[in-house]
Amino acid sequence: MPWSYKNLIELDFENGVLTNTVNHSEAARKIRKEIIRSPEEFKKALYGKNSADFIKKCFSTDMPVKAWWIK
Repeated sequence: MPWSYKNLIELDFENGVLTNTVNHSEAARKIRKEIIRSPEEFKKALYGKNSADFIKKCFSTDMPVKAWWIK
């Protein structure tokens, strides 16, 4: 999971050239604190209501689903 990393840097490339970097480390740190504070609520939010919801999220290529933690 992306929030598991201490340093989380998004790299954007265009035609093999680095065009942008975004440091998401602070957002990941905040999510880690929330997980520690309320692990059961976090599991519900992450996995959804059932296993079908979880599988749908895992295999989605839709950016808002895959990178929901990026604001």
